[in-house]
Amino acid sequence: MTKQIVYVHQSTPGLLGGAMACIFAVLGIFTFGTLFVPIAAICGILGLFSAITRFNLSGLLVSLLGLFLTIIGLLTSPALLLMLGLGAAISAGAQH
Repeated sequence: MTKQIVYVHQSTPGLLGGAMACIFAVLGIFTFGTLFVPIAAICGILGLFSAITRFNLSGLLVSLLGLFLTIIGLLTSPALLLMLGLGAAISAGAQH
């Protein structure tokens, strides 16, 4: 009689993207925000979609934390706020 060893790989979709979003967002808050905040937003959105499609709560929560930190990074970066303001001003000027 032989014994079988079964390895179970537990997948945590969205967790890596959310963790990377948190890291890049914190880097964006404390260092060069124009580089790290967009990368954090992309990682957070990809992690969020991955967690939602595979029903993983931990990945979802970490991705939401990463996106929250990304918003804080956006609000604390003067260069990104200037870009958003210029984009809104150009858009509003084109409509009138």
